[in-house]
Amino acid sequence: MKIKVFAAFLAAATLLSAESLRSVDILAFDIAGVKLGMSFNEARKAAAKHYGVSIDKIKTGSLGEHPITGEKSPISFKYEQDGSELIVSFHPRIPVDKARPTAVSRIYYGVRWTKENADALRKAALDKYGASSHPRWQTPRLWCKNPIDDAFAYCDESRKATLKLIDVGSASLELRDPSYGIALARHNNAKKAVAPNF
Repeated sequence: MKIKVFAAFLAAATLLSAESLRSVDILAFDIAGVKLGMSFNEARKAAAKHYGVSIDKIKTGSLGEHPITGEKSPISFKYEQDGSELIVSFHPRIPVDKARPTAVSRIYYGVRWTKENADALRKAALDKYGASSHPRWQTPRLWCKNPIDDAFAYCDESRKATLKLIDVGSASLELRDPSYGIALARHNNAKKAVAPNF
C-alpha cells in the first residue's frame, strides 16, 4: 500500500514539475526590434526603427571575412542611449546565402547598474516575454524552447537558442543562438579532416 501511495505521489510531483516548465519560441522574441537570424541590413533597420533614429546612428563594428565566400561584412553593430546599450553580433550563414551572408547570433541589451534599474528591467522583461521557462530559477532567468527540470541547467545554452536576464550585479538581457557558431566550427573542422591511411 505504501509503495502505491509513494508511486502516486512521485507521479503527481513529476507531472506538476513538468507542467510548471514553460516552452517558448525564442526565434519569435526580439530585443529592440532585432531578432535572431535577421540579416545585417534587416537588424540595423529594425534597431533604427525601434529607437526612432536614422540608420547612420547605429554604429557598425569591424568587418569579418566569410569563411567560404571570402566576402567581408560587419560582424556587429552598437547603439547607446541614455545609459543603455544595444550590441548585436553576427555569424556567417553556413550553408551560404549570398543575399543574406550573415545572421544575428547574439543580441545584448544592458542598462547602467542600480538596483532600481535592474528591478525595472526585470519587470519590463517579464511583461514582454512572460514567465521564464523554470519558475524556481530566479537568477539568471532563462527562456528556451525545451526546458528540463534539472537542478543545475534547465536550458541548454551551449546548443540551443535562449534568452537570459541577469538582474543581480548587473542589469542585462541576452538573446543568443549558438547554432551559427556550431555550424562554423563544423565547417572549420571539416577542412582539417584527415583520412586515416595506415
